[in-house]
Amino acid sequence: MSPSQPDIEPQTQIPGLTIYGIRGSSASESSSPSTTAGSDAMNARVMKQLKGGMYQADLTAEGAIFYADPDTVQTVLDRLRVHHNLTATSLTAGGQSSAAKPRLPKGGFKPRSNSYKPFVHLLNKIVDGANECILGSHLSGLRFHTFAKEIDEKYGTVKGLKPNGIGVIGELQTTVSWEDVEISVESKSTVEEMVKQAAMYAHCSLLNNLRRFFALGIGFNSTTLEAYVFVFHRSGLSASPPLGLKKRLGFDALVKHLVGILSIQGEAAYGLDVTHKQDIFHINNTYYQHVRFLYLHDSLVRGCATVVYSLDAYTNGVPPDMPSRMLSHSEGLKDNLPNKLTYKMTYPIKGQSQEGSLFSRVFRQFGIANVLGFHSSGPEEPHGSTEPFFKSAVFWNIFEDKRYEEPGEDSYPKDGHHEPEERGLRCIAFSGGGQSLLDLGNKDGGIPSPGELLETILHAIIGHCNLFIKGVLHCDVNDGNILRYMKPVQCPELDM
Repeated sequence: MSPSQPDIEPQTQIPGLTIYGIRGSSASESSSPSTTAGSDAMNARVMKQLKGGMYQADLTAEGAIFYADPDTVQTVLDRLRVHHNLTATSLTAGGQSSAAKPRLPKGGFKPRSNSYKPFVHLLNKIVDGANECILGSHLSGLRFHTFAKEIDEKYGTVKGLKPNGIGVIGELQTTVSWEDVEISVESKSTVEEMVKQAAMYAHCSLLNNLRRFFALGIGFNSTTLEAYVFVFHRSGLSASPPLGLKKRLGFDALVKHLVGILSIQGEAAYGLDVTHKQDIFHINNTYYQHVRFLYLHDSLVRGCATVVYSLDAYTNGVPPDMPSRMLSHSEGLKDNLPNKLTYKMTYPIKGQSQEGSLFSRVFRQFGIANVLGFHSSGPEEPHGSTEPFFKSAVFWNIFEDKRYEEPGEDSYPKDGHHEPEERGLRCIAFSGGGQSLLDLGNKDGGIPSPGELLETILHAIIGHCNLFIKGVLHCDVNDGNILRYMKPVQCPELDM
């Protein structure tokens, strides 16, 4: 069928749409998303995702993520100077470092491991001064600790990661998971190694707590005594400029960043999804519980970070009190949301076509998921935009040797001009429960028979054709975008 025929609307290109092959399947118990072990392979993937998406930005500017009232910042600086005798001058005055009197040697640390405790001393002393001046901080109990043990994994992504230091709420427990880590701390002799390691920690933090919009890290160059504040998010990495702790400007800037972090009040401002706690979701004033993951994309530090959940109505007592995410109803839905949902959360680049509104116009069509409701977060919402991470952003190409380019892959633009991607959260509710196309970890219905697999793929192909006829061109057909209905669904025949 030619696209030039008058009865066909112009094709709208949608990357990342979800198509469902219609196929009956038995229900299964909750299962974890598939993950790949091996730190080297994971690090290579994470760094490739970050390629072209690393910027140095003013994270403390007005409207930025760590903006703090200038008067509060000055009050903290004065408090540190008068009551804690801590300034850039005293920091490098010599002597043994302690929790009460942080000290850094002007010539740097040799060996590097000698820097772990003194830098943690410094961070905690700044936190102490800030907490004496700031009320209502979401991280009011933040404490930094040196750390030399492996952090527990909820999904077993990568084994053996041992940050030099971690920031957690309260005292350090015997067992620490990535969900407990608020800020990772890494001391290296080069910024390249610092970023590589911090990116791995961020990936684990975001994977093990899917409520998070961003992950925080602090890097320390043990040779030059420069600190960096890192924010890893859906559009990549936003880093502070190097904060030289030998000079007043750099010391004051580190204090300003930490005051900004401690000035964050409430879960929403801290980038946590307040409509989702533990395994419970609150959607259109109805509580749902997480049954299983259907799809989880590992592009967490730069990319769509798509997660697809299978949800059932919550029936286990009184749910936690939390706000509800309100979805706009599809044109084909007249009643409230049903008891079973497939719920997709994704972070596309701003300006791309919205699959929720487009799919809602093809309700109950063969091979196409029925969209019940959808929501695109606006810039005023906590997860609505990555723009606050990019104030005065300058592209940061710290890996000039192109280690993370594939053969034949385009290099960075010769003029060095890069514009940050702005991404925001979109949520879509599809009808009914679903299964992944193939889930080897789910023994109860996760592995279809050859006939079921063939039928599912054929139905998805018909759905793709159906979309094209309706004027929508799918641009990302892959196994993650084909899911199986748990029960057959009656749909109109496809009119070719």
